[in-house]
Amino acid sequence: MDLKNTFVFDTRGTTVPMEVISGLRKALFEHGERYTSKKDLEELKLLAQNDVHSPEFREYTKRSGPFMRQVLKDGLYVVSFYPDVRPALEAIQAKGDYSRILSKGEQELVALMYAQAGLDSLIRGVNSSTDLSVADKSDPGCYLALEQEVMKHIGEAFAAYTSDDPKETNACREAFPTAKVDVFYIDRGQGGKEKLSEGIRLIKNLKEVL
Repeated sequence: MDLKNTFVFDTRGTTVPMEVISGLRKALFEHGERYTSKKDLEELKLLAQNDVHSPEFREYTKRSGPFMRQVLKDGLYVVSFYPDVRPALEAIQAKGDYSRILSKGEQELVALMYAQAGLDSLIRGVNSSTDLSVADKSDPGCYLALEQEVMKHIGEAFAAYTSDDPKETNACREAFPTAKVDVFYIDRGQGGKEKLSEGIRLIKNLKEVL
């Protein structure tokens, strides 16, 4: 079976600005008592303060995801994407390749965000790392799990990964040989370039992955 080259993208800070994700979280805590108890919201606030690669933060994303979906469905917040996202996804599609999202967030929430922005037709699918056998995106095993547990079964070849997080790009670089997978670190003004492993390409626009 011929495999389709698939470009995998992170979401938080890569396709969606950090401040937009923070705004969605704020909207949840402002309106959350419509959907759950005050006690539950207080627990979520504490969990959200943990490192984004920690088990505690993964618990936060799983528990908060359904409530954030309701915030979006009820029109209480609108997620905006970086302006280079649509042109990059369109260029990949025009080339005959696929785009896939690998997020730390809840799968249904992230899929809804792309759908509400009209980007769902440009991506092959959305995966949450929490649904993989290795959930930590700072662990090389997470990217191998995505390839083995999802992509190879549906005819996709892991061609490239792009993130604004050096822990993630370094992990993906460790997972795959340079000749097989391109790894891109996108500079959104966040710093951290000095932490990059060898063999990671620095870009400033998502279209540079092509």
